[in-house]
Amino acid sequence: QQWTTKNTTTTVKKKSKKMKSVQQIFANKYFIFSGVRDKNIEEEIRKRGGTIINGFSKKNMNNTILIVKTIEAGSSKIKMAKKNDVPIYDMNTFVEEQIIST
Repeated sequence: QQWTTKNTTTTVKKKSKKMKSVQQIFANKYFIFSGVRDKNIEEEIRKRGGTIINGFSKKNMNNTILIVKTIEAGSSKIKMAKKNDVPIYDMNTFVEEQIIST
């Protein structure tokens, strides 16, 4: 499978049907996107047990990861994430570190 982001094209080989399902490394984690959406990435997050949500709430703040187009952008979601120590990834870094490496 291939993802193209602004500066990078990333290819991930699909697992054969004989292999076990993907590890649930994102179980009980919530993901918010800001400034960028990718249906393929969302599907990979769901396969790994994650939940896509649209905004922050007090009940899930400790288990939330924000994925953005660029960290330098000054969106309200980025400000909220920084204020509450929520991890922030730009899309390229998230794909490289969390999707491809797992």
